[in-house]
Parts: sequence; structure tokens; C-alpha cells
Amino acid sequence: MQHRTIILSLVLSILTMWLLIPPVVQAGEEVDLVLWINPWQQKAIEGIKTVAALFAEKHPEVGSVTVTTVGQNELAERLMMGTISGTPPDAVAMPAPVIQYALAELIQPIDTYLDKSEHLSSENYPPLLIDSFTAGGRQYGIPALEVGPGLVLIYSRELFAEAGLSDRGPSSLEELYQMHRKLTVEKPDGSGLDQVGINPTDAMGGTYFPTIWSTVFDVQWYDTEQDTLDLMAFAEAVEYIKRIYDTPGYELITGAGIGGWLGGLTSRRLAMQINGYWIPGGLKGHGLESEFGYTWMPSVLGDTATAILPWGLCIPVDVPRPDLSFALIEFFTSAEAAQILFDAAGWLNGNLSAIQSLDISALPIVAPIVAMYEEATRLNAPPPIPMLETIRREINNELKAVWRTEQAPNVVLENLERKLQLEVNQALGVSEQ
Repeated sequence: MQHRTIILSLVLSILTMWLLIPPVVQAGEEVDLVLWINPWQQKAIEGIKTVAALFAEKHPEVGSVTVTTVGQNELAERLMMGTISGTPPDAVAMPAPVIQYALAELIQPIDTYLDKSEHLSSENYPPLLIDSFTAGGRQYGIPALEVGPGLVLIYSRELFAEAGLSDRGPSSLEELYQMHRKLTVEKPDGSGLDQVGINPTDAMGGTYFPTIWSTVFDVQWYDTEQDTLDLMAFAEAVEYIKRIYDTPGYELITGAGIGGWLGGLTSRRLAMQINGYWIPGGLKGHGLESEFGYTWMPSVLGDTATAILPWGLCIPVDVPRPDLSFALIEFFTSAEAAQILFDAAGWLNGNLSAIQSLDISALPIVAPIVAMYEEATRLNAPPPIPMLETIRREINNELKAVWRTEQAPNVVLENLERKLQLEVNQALGVSEQ
């Protein structure tokens, strides 16, 4: 019995070692690649599959590219398990910033490949976009797939006309508030709202609160040199949002059934929404893309500013053919791939050269949003900070006490800053003083 146990342990040890050794690809053998992406809407996934198949056609050494969806919440765990078992994907789509994946050594730097690239240049991207994909002075990914202005004010032309408003967006934060007052309509029996002007933490305004509202109010909330948070910098933004929610009340606005990325707009009951450049493409499927106006969100500076919340492509560690992995993600940044993804879902890939050559005739309404890249006086993007998803989630959860008038803004922000700074320090391996 003891002998059988020893043999079984030896077999398991050999099997474990075998699993940890990346497969060896023989010269001349076709390689089948695997690309992990987020479970986006089906038409976007089909566009990505079309690009992947075209890449395989252009590279005789590639047999196929299998596109697999992996949810954002399980991405880190799945990637770690794939790395341990020696079966990581050949490329993976990741939301910026990627620093946490880099610190966990789940993805590899790509600087050496970028140096050899014939058409990829950092000059083709706004600087902050590249920063979102760096860690420790090295670049770990390329903005690709879904990269465009994520701070766009979308308004219903129909509801504006019914309220006697001109077909244009607000020119200031005060005007936006006054429009919200005029466009918010209570039910005749006082049981709720028939129509809402704007829900400021719906869609992009809530999901990406730090990036969106730091752009609107021009605040620096994270020191990248000291790795310190300053959430009190959001005090003015929080007061402004609270003012909107108080007109006529947080529960009334959020209970009006106008939330979501497209649902509120298609319901014809939400007059304005902070959302992204992809909305015209999404509304096209409902035949509503021309019923809305797309313009700048007003800022405290009175300038034209937008934010970009990019998804990029990275190469996991220990992939058998990193050169082919890089070639695949490089292809997704090309003008050819950009056109396919735009036609499929109205997406941009972030490459300025590719965007400039884009044929948008199938969705001309998107023209002013595409132009934001070059017209913006300020472009913001997520800083290379770990725990950003946690920070976003915690801010949204805790600020609800402010919107409900249960706690003062400074109390919530101070408590959040203290708590989240500890988590950031832990992620960076910074010892407490």
C-alpha cells in the first residue's frame, strides 16, 4: 500500500511538472492561437472574430485564432490558473490600467516588440493612453478594440424640443443643472417621475466615477509619484452631483426606471446621459441613433474635455509564441481592423492614424464624437494605479449615503481615502509607517 502511494505521488508530481511546461511548437507547424475578450454585445464579438480570422488568413503559420469570452470579474483568476497550468491565452483584452496584472506577473512587457514594430508608435496615441498600459517604466499593452471618448453628453432632441430648449447641449455646469430642472417632470399624482433630466451617476458617470468627474472638475486625485490618493479633491464634484439629486430627490430619480447604458435613452424618458462614443452604434440597432445629439459634457473650466477608458490587448507570461501574440494584437490596431470593428459595432481602436482614415459613412452621426480626439483641449485617462476597480466600486457604494443625505460629503470622502489608501499600499507592497 505504501509502495502504491509513493508511485501515485511520483506520477502526480511528473504530471504537475508536465503541465507547467509550455508546449513546444515545432518549426513549420501551424499554430492555433487563443484570444480572450470581454463578453461584449454580440455584434462587437462577431467583429472581433472577423478580425481574428483575417489575421489567420494573412499568416500562413497560424492555423486559427479562437476568440473566447472571459468576464472581467473572473479575468485575473482565470489568467492565473492558465499561467500555472501552462495554458494561458496567447493574447488577452484588458481594461486600463493594467498595472495590477503587471505587478502580479500575469502579463509581460512588450517594449522589445514595440521597438521593432514598423507602424506602431506612441505618437499615434494620446500620452495618457499609453500611461494606462505601463508599470514600472515598461509598457504592457496596446490600446485596441474599444478605445474612444467615454465622456460624451447625449441628449434627446425630442425631449429638448418638447421643453422648448434649443437643439444643443448645455454650455456650462449651471446650465446643465437648469436644464435638468426643466426636463424633470413629476407624475400628475405625485407618485414618481414621468421624465428625468439627468442621472449623474448612471452609465459612465457612475461606473467610472473617478475618471469622469475628475475630468469635469479638473482635479488630480492620484499622485503617481507618491502613490497617494486625494479623494477630498472630489468635494466640489460631489456637492454638484448632490445638488442635481436633490432636484427632486435621489430615490425619485433612481427609481424612475431610466438607468442603464441604453435602456434609459431608448425609453424616451431620460433627457440627458453621460455616456461614451459607442452609443450611436448601439442605438443604430434600434433605429434611434439620429434622435439624439452628441456633444461635450460641460466642465468647470468651460473648456472642451473628454475622457478615454480604454481596453487594450496584452500578452500573458509564458506563451509559446509571443512574437505571434504581438503580431495579433498589432493587427488589431491597424486601419483595416479598425474599419471592421467600426462597421460591426461603431467602435474605435484608439490609433489616431487608423481613426483618421476611417470611413464613417455608415454611421455619419458619430462624426462630432470622433472629432473629439483632435478637438479636445484636455484628454483624460485612468492613471496607472492598482485597485482601480475596487476604488470605483467603493466610491459608488459609499457616496450613496451622501446622495440620500445620510452623511456629509467630507466624512464619506475622508473615510474612503483612508480605507482605500491602505488597500493601494498593500497592493504596491508599501509598509505602513
